[in-house]
This record gives sequence, C-alpha cells and structure tokens, in this order.
Amino acid sequence: MSFKNLLFILILAGNCVEAQYSPEDEMPPIARAHDCMNKGNYRMAEGIYREELRKNNVPGVQQLLCHSLIMQQRFTEADSTLLSLVALDSNAEQNYWFLALSAERQSDDNKTLFLFKKYIAKAKLRIENTHGVESENPKAWLKMGSVFRRKMHTKGINDQEWIEMVYDYEVYLRLNPTDQFAFNLNEFLDQVRLKRPDPMGGILLWDEKS
Repeated sequence: MSFKNLLFILILAGNCVEAQYSPEDEMPPIARAHDCMNKGNYRMAEGIYREELRKNNVPGVQQLLCHSLIMQQRFTEADSTLLSLVALDSNAEQNYWFLALSAERQSDDNKTLFLFKKYIAKAKLRIENTHGVESENPKAWLKMGSVFRRKMHTKGINDQEWIEMVYDYEVYLRLNPTDQFAFNLNEFLDQVRLKRPDPMGGILLWDEKS
C-alpha cells in the first residue's frame, strides 16, 4: 500500500472517530443522564440511571430513575418504587416531590395537591431541624396554583379554591421573584383578584379571554 493511500485511510478513520465523539461522553454519568432528561431523551436517561443503580443502589438515583419513568408515562413502576422509598424514610421530601409529579401527569388534581403539600411540610421540617437557611422548591407552590388555574378554566373554582390559588402564586413569586414569567403571573393575579367568586356558593369559571 502506498503512503498516499495509507494517509488517506488514516485521515478517514480519524474523521470517523471525531464524528462519533460527543462532549457528553466526558460527562459524569448522572450529569449525562440529566442532559438526556433536558433534551427529552428519557429512555436513554433511564438506562444510565439503571446502570448507576447496579453500581450503587442509593435513594437519590432511584428517585431520578422514577422521574425518567414518569416522563415516559410508566407510572405504575415509578409510583411503586417511590412508595417503597417512603416506607424506608417517610421524611425524605424528594419522594413526595416525585410522587406529586407523577400524580400531576396523571391529572389527579386532589392527589397532586396533597403530595405537594406533603413535600412542603417535610421540606420545612428538615430545614427547621437542620437550622438551614434554604426554602422548599418554589415550584411546588407554582404547580399547586396551576392546579386551581386549570380547574378555573374547565370546571370552575369556589371561593376557597380561589383563595388557595392566589396564595400559592403569591408565595411562589415571593420565593422566586426573578422568574422570567413573573410579570405575566403578576398580571394574572391583578386580573383574577377582581373576579373573586361569592363566598356563599359562587363559582369562578374563566378562560382568561374576557
């Protein structure tokens, strides 16, 4: 084989290797799985989490695996695993967080609200016990407010639900004032405060278009 042909083959091989290389290959496994989740590659993330669990079966990775299953609508397996984690440690707030996400994706509003409230209570308890300065994940309040907002669009909400919706959104904005959609949320609150239903049995059914 001539040197020229050999050089051509080596260059071609080098290009193939470069084409197959991805910066993600150098990421730690959990970071790579997180990247997959952000890109919607939930099945690939699941595979990475399962491989990590074979090396080190820890609750944190089990929770992340459950998240990938939830995003694939494999709720039975995810919920079963999360409930087994609750049985092992009923104070670990992240178990309730992911159970709430599962309930939310299954459109079970009452269960979603119950589990996010449970998550908040457990997070506050941990913070008090450890004298921490952080707060619970603000998105729990956003998601609870959104449960009532969606119901307002379809079935309507009563006065107590209206109070909870406004309160949830107010807490979220207080905890996360830099949210990129804070202006829109404040604008919604300004409008909906003028539409409080009658406490004596009134219902607010509003699609936000009028």
